[in-house]
Amino acid sequence: MIATRLVLPLNQKLKTLEGQSALERSALLSFGDRFTGYLQFVIDEIPEDARVVLPPVSVDATYGNIGIMQYFLFPRDVVNCPSVKDTDECLELFSGRATYFLFVKGFPAKEIVAELRPFVEFDLDLGVFLPVK
Repeated sequence: MIATRLVLPLNQKLKTLEGQSALERSALLSFGDRFTGYLQFVIDEIPEDARVVLPPVSVDATYGNIGIMQYFLFPRDVVNCPSVKDTDECLELFSGRATYFLFVKGFPAKEIVAELRPFVEFDLDLGVFLPVK
């Protein structure tokens, strides 16, 4: 019973991951296709020597988790905004030329950041604010 319901489906899913990197396998198995797609987008958009500013954990428990995102975005420097109410302070503190902000679920607000930073959209809820123009 356990083999039929759990082991065999898992084995079939694992076979579809053959040939993918450890990073892709980890992302897919842990967080799914959308996370993996966005992660690849972020890796493509943000150079390895850049700083990545994450949203607060209260906005999204996965994308705001420094430990998870450091694992997937290494060697980039990963920090996060501590809270939604401190958005202005966070934008000011992390205003460097090699600093990128992840846009997740409306954070940081486009109407605040878009005047200063170019935006690259992944989908309606996800994207990246590029360094200051």
